[in-house]
This record gives sequence, structure tokens and C-alpha cells, in this order.
Amino acid sequence: MKRSVSRRAFLQAAGTAAACSVAPAARELNRPLRWNPEAELFENDDEANQRVDRPRRRGFELPRV
Repeated sequence: MKRSVSRRAFLQAAGTAAACSVAPAARELNRPLRWNPEAELFENDDEANQRVDRPRRRGFELPRV
């Protein structure tokens, strides 16, 4: 498999995962939202951005990058 094909597949999967994460926020807030894929945040919407991440249980924390 060529590297460009695998990279393309990775980027497509990442976009799909983001869509699956973003859609529930729009449904819960009952309004359209504008997603910035580079920043991985909603544009000009603090309430929606609170739904981007959640607190993790002790022992399951994610490292800060």
C-alpha cells in the first residue's frame, strides 16, 4: 500500500470521527454549529465548546499535548 493512500485513509477516518463527535452537540443545543477542524473547536460558541471534551475518570486521564 502506498503511503499517500494510507495517509488519505487516516485523514478520512479522522474527519468521520470528528463528525460523529460534533453532531451530538448540534442536536443537544438544537441549533446549527460551525466546526473549525484545524482548531478542533466550534467557532464563536463557548457553550458548544464545553461539549468538545469531558472530565476523565481517575486512571483514564489523557496526557496534555
